[in-house]
Amino acid sequence: MQRKNNSLEKRSQYIKIGFLFLIIALLIVNLDYFSTKKIHAWDTINNKIYFSSKEVKQYQPEKIDEKKEETTETTETKEETKSETTSDYYVGYIEIPKIGLKRGFAPFGSPNNTISKNVTILPTSVYPDVDKGNFILAAHSGTGSIAYFKDLYRLGKGDTVTIYYRNTKYTYKIVDIYDVKKTGTVSVYRSYNETTLTLVTCTYNRNDKQTIYIANLINKSNY
Repeated sequence: MQRKNNSLEKRSQYIKIGFLFLIIALLIVNLDYFSTKKIHAWDTINNKIYFSSKEVKQYQPEKIDEKKEETTETTETKEETKSETTSDYYVGYIEIPKIGLKRGFAPFGSPNNTISKNVTILPTSVYPDVDKGNFILAAHSGTGSIAYFKDLYRLGKGDTVTIYYRNTKYTYKIVDIYDVKKTGTVSVYRSYNETTLTLVTCTYNRNDKQTIYIANLINKSNY
């Protein structure tokens, strides 16, 4: 009788252990499932808000002789450019008549200088009045109320872009257009002998690439 009771007790223990392993296995499977869903959701959001906190990486491609590494501005230069007014008003405008675009951009330091609200000045930029500098603007494409660069794909080499800043009209001509993979950084290829405007947005009808528009200054005048 004692032996039968011991056998039943062992069997009960085995059942409990088996049931415990089953619960652990189910938890692991569910955890993996929800983790996968979370990653997928994050990737989807990342594809829409790809430049909210990223800087532009600039360097010299070996295949282009005239273009050299884009170096970070000195502390003095950065402080000078970022000491502009931090009000919420626009500090300048971009205009591209070919695609019917005219939109303001907020200054460095403004809470409105963000991809989720406006055409955005990227952190490695200098303002248009800096000789041989690079003024870099980014905005969303696609659809929606903040897709200010949605029609950039219609531009080609030779088209012009105008920047209005500090009572001066800067006219640029597009000299290069190229795509890069969407990785959170962007390689900017430009000549250091030119004063440059760079426009960055998602590639038309592509979720995995960005398109870069390089434009050189051809004229400036008072307005």
